[in-house]
Amino acid sequence: MLSLDYMRRTFHGFTPDTKGETQEIIWWSVFKGEQQKFIKACRNIIERPRHRLRGYEAYLRADKLKRVPSNIENELAEHRKEPAHQYRVEEQIQSNDTQENRFMKYALGQITAKYEALKKRIEAIKNTSDVMKKEMDEMQATLKYLQRNPFFRTVGRFKGLNQESLVLQKATGYSQIYRTWNLLRRAYSLNDGIYRLQSKDIATLYEIWCFIEVSHIVKEQLGIKDEDVDYRNRMEMNGVFTWELGKGEHSSILFKKDGVELAELVYNPKHSEKEDDSISMENLVAPTVPQKPDIVLQLTKDDMQKGMRMTYLFDAKYRIADKVNHVDTPPDDAINQMHRYRDAIYYKEYPSDVLKKEVIGGYILFPGDGEPADVEVAKFYKTIGEVNIGAFPLRPKDERNRALLEKFIKELIETKSSTTVSKVIPQKGAFIEVGDRVLVGLVKPSNRKGYYEDFENGCAQLYYTGAKFPSTIALHNLHFFIPYFKGTGIRDVYEIKSIQTIRGSVVKQLEGVDEVNDDIRLAFTLSFHHKLSDDYQMISTVGMINDTFINTTFEELENLYHG
Repeated sequence: MLSLDYMRRTFHGFTPDTKGETQEIIWWSVFKGEQQKFIKACRNIIERPRHRLRGYEAYLRADKLKRVPSNIENELAEHRKEPAHQYRVEEQIQSNDTQENRFMKYALGQITAKYEALKKRIEAIKNTSDVMKKEMDEMQATLKYLQRNPFFRTVGRFKGLNQESLVLQKATGYSQIYRTWNLLRRAYSLNDGIYRLQSKDIATLYEIWCFIEVSHIVKEQLGIKDEDVDYRNRMEMNGVFTWELGKGEHSSILFKKDGVELAELVYNPKHSEKEDDSISMENLVAPTVPQKPDIVLQLTKDDMQKGMRMTYLFDAKYRIADKVNHVDTPPDDAINQMHRYRDAIYYKEYPSDVLKKEVIGGYILFPGDGEPADVEVAKFYKTIGEVNIGAFPLRPKDERNRALLEKFIKELIETKSSTTVSKVIPQKGAFIEVGDRVLVGLVKPSNRKGYYEDFENGCAQLYYTGAKFPSTIALHNLHFFIPYFKGTGIRDVYEIKSIQTIRGSVVKQLEGVDEVNDDIRLAFTLSFHHKLSDDYQMISTVGMINDTFINTTFEELENLYHG
């Protein structure tokens, strides 16, 4: 239906020419083949219709009875000496008056009436050729002749379908009638609403193709199967015979593996603070004016924060600005639009009112041409690595330049979120440092009330070490702390806000014990950051320093789960 809609709109985009073909004539040329199929199917059914047995009452003499029903045995014995006596019996005959034949009669009448109205509109056009008029006259005569066939005298009036008919859907001839009638019915409905249609050029078709193409690339690079892809795409009807791909969550594609969400691709969401949530994306807002990127790709990463999403925008533009060094270039205004998208869309974590930058990069997809080696040195491509804004040439059957987009999306998937965020260009005067070093420290039961329980509940604010802290651990590189419970494992991540020294006498007061050496110890001021998992997970303690500490990174931490 979408393909048919686009084909019709393409014709609608032409300016009517009174001296040549008009839209009605073009429409008739497109669908006259389907009309022929409809007529052929009707003829086949009339020659070999489906019957059903139907009972009727008859009065026959005794010598005409083929069998003697039990209910007239007494009557036959009573009138055995009366050869002229007639007996009431019920006979079974084959009838053409079936639901499917009634539907065919109705469909033929409806299509004939619609065709006659269309024929008059085309004949009213000046300079319509005699050949065209002759073809239309023959078609109308054929439809009228079929309507007058004696077969339809034995078929009643169609009163609708009470339930789905397998005969109409699968039986030879009837299925062709049903399918072609559906198509012609839509087609005539289209012609009736011809002046209510909006024109849609090939640019929108290219936009939808890019969305489908990017979804194929993401699926290939994630290495997942079809059953791991949750397609939520659906068509939506807009007006008279006008179809469009649903927007926002109505056309999102979710990629999973072993039940874990890896990525989500969304077609044409609208980002605005006052929009309807059903067509937006969760927690994304544009405080100023609505923003409408064509394609949004969100990759889920767990290395820094569980369920963290990295957002990338793609915008399809069916335009080419110029050719530079044998390479087509995208329009400047399209590149400027990606700058606006990246700066206008924010992340808002409700109920918090704090806005955070969300979009990492924006990229134009355009039908450009050029050798891949030349494309890689083009300005619009090199800026992708410099500022995360640029463009990719993407055309059907252009596998060489498609490989550039494949390579890029593969790098997005494989790069750790900590590495991605560290490469984001900071604001002037600001310094961004993405913490990577993690200290895993053993938490022992303590006499201090609430100390051990605070770590269990994820609300601890202080961690202090024993008398000996490994000199091999560089304190200035530590960013995060993970409490380890012996026999239980790890779960929570704390951010290290500051590190200071405290004396053993302070520990003595905190612990409430008598015998503590007055030595120097380290105290870490903590702030809860996030959970690694919903429950505790055991890790390998091989290589744990002094049976107390592990100096590692988030990336290396993943290996400890399998130790």
